[in-house]
Amino acid sequence: MSKKQFIEKAGATCKNWRNMAWSFVNHADKVVIFGAFEFPDAEARSDNGSIIFADDWQTYDNGHKAPGYKPARENIERVLREGYELKTFKQEYGEGNPLTGSAKVKSFEEKLEKRSLLREGDCWYALPYTGHNKP
Repeated sequence: MSKKQFIEKAGATCKNWRNMAWSFVNHADKVVIFGAFEFPDAEARSDNGSIIFADDWQTYDNGHKAPGYKPARENIERVLREGYELKTFKQEYGEGNPLTGSAKVKSFEEKLEKRSLLREGDCWYALPYTGHNKP
């Protein structure tokens, strides 16, 4: 199954399928979905959190605007202010670095997990679900 088929099966969509944004929304069920990168070389968080968004992802290393940034930021606000549920799916990067620029997804897990949202510094993390979202 393709990532687009997986997201559509969950009733969600995004504003820009061509560039495969990293966040998706299902307005009918009030659910926001983010792809959560697994970083094999990164130090694991003790709380099992995954980074899903960072303020500095607005532009790529080459200076071009990231087309998925604005919709992803809007989806963070939906979780914080409009009561949307946050879900994530794991994805592995294949090329590039999602922390510093564009990245291509090598594979993803066809499983959605309910998560809580936490802001730490300029990054947003999806944590195991606690029932609370902490800006």
